[in-house]
Amino acid sequence: MDKINLRPLIRAGFTFKALRRWNGNEGTGFTANLYHNNRKVAEVRDDAWGGDLTINWGGPATRATAAKAELAAVVANMPVRHFEGMELTIDAGWLLTEFSRREVS
Repeated sequence: MDKINLRPLIRAGFTFKALRRWNGNEGTGFTANLYHNNRKVAEVRDDAWGGDLTINWGGPATRATAAKAELAAVVANMPVRHFEGMELTIDAGWLLTEFSRREVS
C-alpha cells in the first residue's frame, strides 16, 4: 500500500511538537503536542498497546473547536484507500499516526 498524502494536513496548519516515540507491545507508540496554526490545541498519545489513539483537546474552547473542525474537514476529504480488495477509510487517528511517523521533533 502506498503512503498517505499528508500535504493536506500540513497545508491546514497542523504540526507536532515534543514528539516522543518508543517501542511498545503492539508497535511504535508516541506522545506529541498537536499544534494548529502555531498554537497548541491537543495532546496526542498512542500507548502502543492496541486500541485507538487518544486526542486530549485543550486550550481555549474556540481554538480547540476550530482545530477539530479543520481536522475533520481534512479527514473527510481524504480519498478512500484500497488494500487487498477492501476499502479502508482514513480516520483522524490513522492520519495523525502516519503524521507522527514522518514528523521530526
